[in-house]
Amino acid sequence: MNVTVENVLQILEAADKTQALDMKKHCLHIIVHQFAKVSKLPNLRFLSQPLLLDIIESLANHMTDKQCAELASDI
Repeated sequence: MNVTVENVLQILEAADKTQALDMKKHCLHIIVHQFAKVSKLPNLRFLSQPLLLDIIESLANHMTDKQCAELASDI
C-alpha cells in the first residue's frame, strides 16, 4: 500500500495500534514533510492525543535551531 497525504493519518493510526514502528515512523516523516497539506485534513482533528503529540515532536525534531529561534522571536 502506498502512503499518500490523503491516507497518511489512517495509516498512522493503524501502525500505532499494531505497533508497526517502521510504518509509523514513515508516516510521521510524510506528515512532517507535507504538513501544509496534512494540516488541512479533517481527520487530523480526530487523532488521539498521543498521536498528535508524536506529530508535534516529529515536527519539532525536524526544525532547525534557526527555525526555532525565528518562532521564538515572533512571541
